Amino acid sequence: MKSVFLGAFVAIFSLMSCTKESPTHIGAIYSTADFTVYTDRVEQDGKGITIPPSLRDESELRATSQFPEYHSDQPLIDVLYSLAIKEISDSIASANLPYSTYLSLAALSPHQALLTLKKSLTEAHAAPEISQPDGIGGGWPVTTDRISWAMAIWEIYKTTGDKSILAYALPALENTLNCDMRATWNDSHKLMHGAVTTPGNPASYYPQWMSPVDIYESMSLGTNVMFAYAFKVRDMIIGELPDSDFKPMWVGVDQEIANSLNTSLWIPKSGVYGQYLYGGVFPILSTANDNFAQALAIIFDIANPEMAKSIISRTPSIPSGISATYPIIKDTTAAVDGNATAITRAFWNIASAKSRNMKAVEKGIGTTLRDAALYAAGKGVLNDSAGIATQHSESAVWNSSGIAATVLRVIMGIDFRNNGISFNPIVPSSLPGEKRLSGLKYRRANLTVKIYGTGESIKAFSINSVPQSEYFLPDTVAGEVTVEITMDNRPAKESKIDEKEPEWMPETPLITWDSPSRGCVTNGSKGIKYTTYLNGNLVETTESDSVSFTPQGAYTVMNVIPVTDAGIAGFSCKPHEYIAPESTMLIPSSKMSATGTALIADHKLAGKFVETTTRYNTALHFNVKVDEGGDYLFDVSYCNGSGAADQGDKCALRLLYIDGAEAGAVVMPQQGDSTWDSPAFSNMVHVKLKKGVNHLSLRYSIDNMNREVNTALIQYARIIKL
Repeated sequence: MKSVFLGAFVAIFSLMSCTKESPTHIGAIYSTADFTVYTDRVEQDGKGITIPPSLRDESELRATSQFPEYHSDQPLIDVLYSLAIKEISDSIASANLPYSTYLSLAALSPHQALLTLKKSLTEAHAAPEISQPDGIGGGWPVTTDRISWAMAIWEIYKTTGDKSILAYALPALENTLNCDMRATWNDSHKLMHGAVTTPGNPASYYPQWMSPVDIYESMSLGTNVMFAYAFKVRDMIIGELPDSDFKPMWVGVDQEIANSLNTSLWIPKSGVYGQYLYGGVFPILSTANDNFAQALAIIFDIANPEMAKSIISRTPSIPSGISATYPIIKDTTAAVDGNATAITRAFWNIASAKSRNMKAVEKGIGTTLRDAALYAAGKGVLNDSAGIATQHSESAVWNSSGIAATVLRVIMGIDFRNNGISFNPIVPSSLPGEKRLSGLKYRRANLTVKIYGTGESIKAFSINSVPQSEYFLPDTVAGEVTVEITMDNRPAKESKIDEKEPEWMPETPLITWDSPSRGCVTNGSKGIKYTTYLNGNLVETTESDSVSFTPQGAYTVMNVIPVTDAGIAGFSCKPHEYIAPESTMLIPSSKMSATGTALIADHKLAGKFVETTTRYNTALHFNVKVDEGGDYLFDVSYCNGSGAADQGDKCALRLLYIDGAEAGAVVMPQQGDSTWDSPAFSNMVHVKLKKGVNHLSLRYSIDNMNREVNTALIQYARIIKL
């Protein structure tokens, strides 16, 4: 069924031919060689979407009185905002996205947003916990973005001041963080494992060779920003409950994550972040830009102010606006996912405003309006000059929340705090005149916010006509309150953005290995060089399609990354492992428990596996004797046929214990429906073993999201000496 957004817009706008010189239309808000956004229309390819003057103030445009209205001298913004509010009003009950809640739903309809967030809580062992939607490999812990719930619940608290929210938010958040620390924390890198956080499809951000296990082992920028902020939110909640004797289990993790991101994922030469570490035990950095994640890093203060300015000014921005990723990932849907693009641009606008980059704000507002107008007119697939098609979903509430956020958080400069509202608007010179937001419900007050003029600095600020020295509205206000802000109308400070045409990643290398340490790239092309890494360390860059290495000890991993003449890097080939035979020890399933399973019809084959479920073989015990104490890698050969590899909630999960001490999570994602006879390896756990006999056990002591089905067939365990 077509979105209400589409129907309303089509009823109001008419698609007609028009020229840029038309005397009936006034100045442009934003213009490129490919399109122009005017105050009353968007023009592209000689045609525009125009607002008939008689319909600009139609009452049916306005949403119900519970939502604030916006009026300005730019009717295009007024109408797009009104239609966005109508879509939010009609669809918020079915929306379930923490990102949209943060952007604007917490301000526009906090109580309905709260009801939606409450549905995300589940009782695990009589304790509340945030649930993770179905996802890659059977969901959590391969996908771990459930923690974005913290961002949304805190935003609702800031807009409502309702401390009863905190009473159940705190234990739910603490329980969730504790589970994630057990299942996804990498103590060596001080980062969380798991897929990228995105409103789109996480799998589309990875090279095709990466299995759910590989994706679990990766450590992404956005997901870790969300974890760092979630720990901060937990601590801020505790601060709002001074009479509470709550003692958190983990402290200081937010700063550990921030430090690690700024050390391991920051690229000093480029002045931006890479998107994630990937490749297993010795991870390397994908230098592609995940722009949603970069925006999160700015908004939630992982990036310091100088880093934030660098990100906004130096991240490539294509003509149609900031893209979800740059360069564009080949053979995936990341480039064409309208949900990811719309949310990315909304958060990028907020990050641009925070870093006070007027050029980025101007482009962000212009491209957001262009997308909204063309999509709402029925152009569900938008094409830019480079031929990139962006497919928007029918769930326009995601896009609508971003349009509303651009008005509320950027133009009006609203920033909710736990004790009031801070104002810091940034208004391009192309948006002159009065901007008025009326009917914004804030705690016990009904707010009207008026902004006069343009600029990035405030000249005068008053509350109910009383001048104020601070640009802040305390949470003690009540009744009808009017905030008036006069901008200084001065030209903005010099700023820049990196305007680029779209670039695509080079193809991921396919390598045929003629020997354990020598191979040949089979899909090489002219102009591609290859950068090689051994155990995560840069070795060389070569133009040859032949690659080889000298093993570095008992376990060596080689990565080969393609780089174009323009310096655009692609993804590594599938990491190539060299494992010295004498360094590997296999512990067959027969050493763990009684073998056999009804899940495999062939009895002889079934006898090679031990079945572990939530009800039997919940603890598998075995001894490992080593001649030398030190660092080892542990994984298992397993099968999980509980569902498809790209969805579901039945990822098998066990915790490894060594001599009674918890040593790490063993993650065994779904491989496909009824795929019980095609073993694959779990993630690798870096462990320390003492000389002599070590007692190991795999225990079902933590749930997946299904709670009932947590099944794996284990063929053997593998111990590799490092």
